Amino acid sequence: MKSSSPALPHRRTWSIADLGLTDLLSVLDTARAIKRAAHSGRPMTPLRGKHIALLGDPTGSGPQSLQRAATELGARVSHLDPIAAAAGKAGPAGTAHLLGRLYDALDCSGMPMDAIERIEREAGVPVFNGLAGIEHPARAIGELLEVQEHVNPALAGLALDFAGREDTPRAQALLRLAERAGMSVQHGGAPQRPADFSIDAREPGHWHCSHAGQPIDEAASDEDHRCVLQALLLMALG
Repeated sequence: MKSSSPALPHRRTWSIADLGLTDLLSVLDTARAIKRAAHSGRPMTPLRGKHIALLGDPTGSGPQSLQRAATELGARVSHLDPIAAAAGKAGPAGTAHLLGRLYDALDCSGMPMDAIERIEREAGVPVFNGLAGIEHPARAIGELLEVQEHVNPALAGLALDFAGREDTPRAQALLRLAERAGMSVQHGGAPQRPADFSIDAREPGHWHCSHAGQPIDEAASDEDHRCVLQALLLMALG
């Protein structure tokens, strides 16, 4: 698995603008392979020996999801207070350099982008910008993985019906990536053709997905998101 997973530079995961179609399909293929291995009873631990630091509030659902994703791949995970780290004797730049010597990757959640960019410049290791956050592109890729798992791995030509606000970062990421994958996006619950997959995003903070009129179990959605996180970690670190 490690050798067959194409590399994906960590900076390319920061924004959907930098994530091309080839990258997107590679992440989805890797996530599906990870999921198949776990379901076969032979989970892989290709990140054994890697040590990842999570900078941010450790109590949120995002850091907890990322910790589980990383540890299931064999990595060790440490939680660090970014304010305390930046206040070290070496100063922010020196601290970032030190963190890069101590850890194989860093994830910075709830931090200004300019601060994350400074850390990334000095650390010398992959730095993620809140990989498990609700607005990160990984969340949208997880929804596309759901479509693959419940409808067809070939996303091109499938019809996605989206109901809800389209101006949120999460919605914009999903709609742009779906179109990039060749899907037909329909809006507002009035489809021109029967939808292959539906997302109701009218409830803030919680999306309801369904296929053929049947809701997708929330635990299944969480698993698909976790597999995408694992794919992104593996492709950047493996």
